[in-house]
Amino acid sequence: MPEGDVVRWVAADVCDEDARVDVERIPLGDLPPLPRRARGYWTQPLGGVTIVVLLSSLFVGMVHAMVAPARERHGSSICATIALILVWSEAAIATISMMVILFGGVGVIRRSEKTCYPIPPQVEERLRNRRSLEDMINVSGAQGSQSWGSYCVRCLVWRPPGNTLMYMPHHCSVCSR
Repeated sequence: MPEGDVVRWVAADVCDEDARVDVERIPLGDLPPLPRRARGYWTQPLGGVTIVVLLSSLFVGMVHAMVAPARERHGSSICATIALILVWSEAAIATISMMVILFGGVGVIRRSEKTCYPIPPQVEERLRNRRSLEDMINVSGAQGSQSWGSYCVRCLVWRPPGNTLMYMPHHCSVCSR
């Protein structure tokens, strides 16, 4: 959103993108810190890594054990080679998928100019007065908006609109964000 563009909020907390207000924004660096991650955020991936490594090792070991006698008797057979290629491919795909899940940050909404602004007036007023946001509920954006679903008063970001049961923005029970 270009500098100077802010959103006017009316009684029903509906946004009007064409409105301009001459209020200086609270800088991103002055926003309160994000909620601390729950302990499970750091321990739960260990379980996933363990399962992927154990199952991949088990499958690779089983296939090697099954094709070893055939290779000793008949030399290199095409079926044994295909089985080994397939099981090692499965292990590689499982490992790559696990890495994407662990390090990709899929679905995480990060603070930025685009996700934090405009700050709804009732939230901004509390922030400026250094009052707690704990008793507040999330602020709804404009009905039908493609970019503003609700303003999360824990993370201070706009969540995308959740328009289906399959995709409803929420805080993760493991990482608390």
